[in-house]
Amino acid sequence: MKKLFLLITVFIAAASVAFAAIPASEQMAIKEIKAKIGEMPEYDVENGHVVTLNLFQTGISVLPASIGNLTKLKELYIENSNLTYLPSSIGNLANLESLNISNCMITSLPKTFVNLTKLRLLFINSTNLASLPENIANLTNLEVLYLFNNDIKSLPLGVGKLKKLETLRLSSNRITSLPENICNLTNLTELDFSNNRLTSLPSNIGNLT
Repeated sequence: MKKLFLLITVFIAAASVAFAAIPASEQMAIKEIKAKIGEMPEYDVENGHVVTLNLFQTGISVLPASIGNLTKLKELYIENSNLTYLPSSIGNLANLESLNISNCMITSLPKTFVNLTKLRLLFINSTNLASLPENIANLTNLEVLYLFNNDIKSLPLGVGKLKKLETLRLSSNRITSLPENICNLTNLTELDFSNNRLTSLPSNIGNLT
């Protein structure tokens, strides 16, 4: 029992040291998130910066604007929460590679969202999302895009310019047509648009070999 207590004490001490070592601006973001969820969020530190932040099932409804201070963040998980919107400061997360905001109550994305140019994996499933940014083509590194079970009626032409996209899941939306240039996604290996309101397909759909 003494050994277990000692291990727990050492772990807490190490966590405190890691927190104290990160920049004050990042500490502010973590502290403000802690105040909103009532406990210290799970996070990982690399080279003195927060690189992973896990808010899964925390019930958080509002992200503080200081989330934008986490400029070295690579992974952000907020699924299964009460989140209704993303602050515009989310666009400051220039190193973000993976974002999951599924099973929330988000209806739209801020204009600054397209500043997340290093994003490779994006999951926005089972929300109230009604549209995507027109200039989503700015997300040039996007490889996986999950958008199933939302309220999306149409896709912007920018989707067809995501040249690195490999997986696109659009099932269970309200989409009536697909943009013609979706057939330019030559790296696509999975395309799911089942359970929508399509009446026709792009004439060159066969290009997706």
